[in-house]
Amino acid sequence: MLPYILPGTITLASALPYICYMPKEGDIVIALEPSMQKKIIKRIGRITGGSYYLNGDNKNASTDSKDFGLVSRDAILAKVIYISKPKTSAPK
Repeated sequence: MLPYILPGTITLASALPYICYMPKEGDIVIALEPSMQKKIIKRIGRITGGSYYLNGDNKNASTDSKDFGLVSRDAILAKVIYISKPKTSAPK
């Protein structure tokens, strides 16, 4: 499957939704990747207790929980609430 968020796509994320609600399966989130502590955008695949399995949409080329394991709730920073269509160059 191709990535859902392509280069040139504008995303908007907010931590506010997770003040009142817990992250749920299918949410697209910004999280800290545990081993490198860099921010990543992934989809929550499943929830196991208080841990989250994060999936990349491009299963063959994505680095996700199959590589770095489950992440804690504290590692989930924000929910992606808006995704634009990728910008394309104007025809000449």
